[in-house]
Amino acid sequence: MKDKKNILIFSIFSIFIILISLNFVSAFAVSSTYMKDKQLYIMPGGTSEVRFLLQNGDGNDVNVMANIQSVSGVAQIIDKREVYLIPAGTDQAIYVNIIVPSNASIGEKYPVSVSFDIKPIVPGQALSFGSSINQNFEVNVGIRPGEEPPIKKKIKIDWILILVILILILAGIIIIVNYLSKKRKAKKPVKKGH
Repeated sequence: MKDKKNILIFSIFSIFIILISLNFVSAFAVSSTYMKDKQLYIMPGGTSEVRFLLQNGDGNDVNVMANIQSVSGVAQIIDKREVYLIPAGTDQAIYVNIIVPSNASIGEKYPVSVSFDIKPIVPGQALSFGSSINQNFEVNVGIRPGEEPPIKKKIKIDWILILVILILILAGIIIIVNYLSKKRKAKKPVKKGH
């Protein structure tokens, strides 16, 4: 009885080790400019495109599903494919558009979480284990500390100055027209009657 119990435990343990070793090592990574330590800053009404680089250093192709997990509503995947095929040894970029509402207040923060579900494609294997990588960062409304605010060029119109310039131009035109008409009258020969 004890031998049967040991054989059963050994068999279950062996099956477990085999299943785990099939996909234990994954050489898949996701990189981005923005993460918990490096946050994104956008002014109210502004937009930004965030690039996520999916890198497959594994020996097998993988299918990746990208999903926005945050409920803030400021992020959306630009290329809305359901599954991204990343061949072994390659990488592919996925872009997420960040749109801050125009009525957002300076200092407001929007959490963004993008989830990448990875499933290896192993030929001849019916069962393969997948994994998931989450990229989290915050979108801060405002400017990055230490940076100057964007300068909006405003044209200040001094209406009085424009009115004076228009009056001078009009007066100049009247003087020129008057001068030319007097000059023509002076050059016209006087017609003598027959």
